[in-house]
Amino acid sequence: MFKVVLTVKRRAGMTRQQFIDYYEQNHTALVLRTVPNAPLYRRNFIVDGAEVGGIRGSSPDEAGFDCMTEIGFHSRAECEAHIAAYLDPANHPLIAADEAKFIAPDGLRFYIMEVHQTSDLVPA
Repeated sequence: MFKVVLTVKRRAGMTRQQFIDYYEQNHTALVLRTVPNAPLYRRNFIVDGAEVGGIRGSSPDEAGFDCMTEIGFHSRAECEAHIAAYLDPANHPLIAADEAKFIAPDGLRFYIMEVHQTSDLVPA
């Protein structure tokens, strides 16, 4: 699997819930309409103050972002096609304008990942 991971910091003045709602209800729909659907498109929102088994999770302020988005592909070629569509002059200005509505300036970082996976999550 080949993956692009994005860290996304919410725009100042937005609550966590406003950020999640906008990302899920507006931006995700726009992305799905404008670029080829990726086999994996997952948004992971940090739960501020969460603790599991005595381990405290980092807050969005500590992490420097509010959401980690994963976009996964079977191959690098699939990823290249997806990114080309994202950057296409017919799509990118629309997507970037929408990102400015809920993402802080300089609040979007891209990481290119080669995935090594031990197991899959299997539904119960």
